[in-house]
Amino acid sequence: MGIKSISLLFKVVKELGLRSFWKTLRFNIHYFGLKKGCRLPVFVSKNVHFNAMQGEIALDSINTGHIRIGFGNVGVFDKKYSRSIMNISKGSKVIFKGSCDIGHGSKISVQSGAELILGNYFCITAESTIVCSKKISFGDWVLISWGVQIMDTDFHKIYEDGVQLNVDEDVSIGDNVWINSRSMLLKGCVIPNGCVVGAMSVCNKRYENSNSVIAGVPAKVVKSNITWSR
Repeated sequence: MGIKSISLLFKVVKELGLRSFWKTLRFNIHYFGLKKGCRLPVFVSKNVHFNAMQGEIALDSINTGHIRIGFGNVGVFDKKYSRSIMNISKGSKVIFKGSCDIGHGSKISVQSGAELILGNYFCITAESTIVCSKKISFGDWVLISWGVQIMDTDFHKIYEDGVQLNVDEDVSIGDNVWINSRSMLLKGCVIPNGCVVGAMSVCNKRYENSNSVIAGVPAKVVKSNITWSR
């Protein structure tokens, strides 16, 4: 190990603390092998719990700390006791298309055979949930507030005359989308580029118009031709 590598190692340990560092090292070597894993592209907080650490994780680049799981500090939550839950099942795949920040207390479950795609500059501020049973994809520059729930499945099956009525359906979120607190995005939901989803909205269908405000229960387009900034 060269001087540059040792210097980087001490810098990461100082930033993360020992408990987060060892969890980070274990995660990276498990998914990316020794050579790539030691570059620590993913930082994992000590407050992240893995119900399952299987499946496959794919990265577009191997940059140290490019992806952060379980960090952040949203003032309305007790960060010390805000635990993130990750469930990456056997046969699943998580694809990171660039940098990513999954804030403290967030819960992500990717079931067997499912695919979760997170675009560049994807961010969950804190305490939101993603449940992926089939396929959920996010574009670039997606911002998710706290208390948001996104699912592509109903979990329990409903039948009529022996035919299942509620099959799993893909969820697709475009680029530069802001999803506000306590909203729900359900199976079959498609949010176009540049949209804002209002707080406590329930989105359950394909929305066609980019740069719109989508709000309500069930959600509908309430404003058009909007822009927003972080």
